[in-house]
Amino acid sequence: MHVSLVCHTETDVWDGGFGSIDTMLPQFLDMADGVRDKDGMTPRVAWCHTPQVVEHRPEPFRELLANGHEIGVHSHFPSATGKLEHEQQLNAENLDTFHVWFPELCDRIEQAGFPRPATHATWMFAYRDTMTKTLTDAGIRAECSVCYGGQCR
Repeated sequence: MHVSLVCHTETDVWDGGFGSIDTMLPQFLDMADGVRDKDGMTPRVAWCHTPQVVEHRPEPFRELLANGHEIGVHSHFPSATGKLEHEQQLNAENLDTFHVWFPELCDRIEQAGFPRPATHATWMFAYRDTMTKTLTDAGIRAECSVCYGGQCR
């Protein structure tokens, strides 16, 4: 059995820092270590990062690469201030330029010393047909985003 988990990792939304990485990552890894398939293997995780994580807190995740985990990309529209945008209206307005800024996010992860991401999870609750080509061109092989009804076209 192949168990695949995808975790969105970003700077903590509530405190503007990395509290969730410090407190939840060790607990999560301990719990995952208790799960085994019939061959005794533990689940591998695609840790989908925003660039802020790979630029400011890459250390805990570098160690995970050696254990078969993966670094993916968690795409948030990068605002002019560098702050992650969680306002869905602002994000929806930037979907049509996804082909411009998404490859830049992948580049930033690679420039931080991680392998080119192959898994994607988004902040957006909408999807445009053109995004499939952008993701494919960027080397994404696993798309793990959620699409709410009403905003897709």
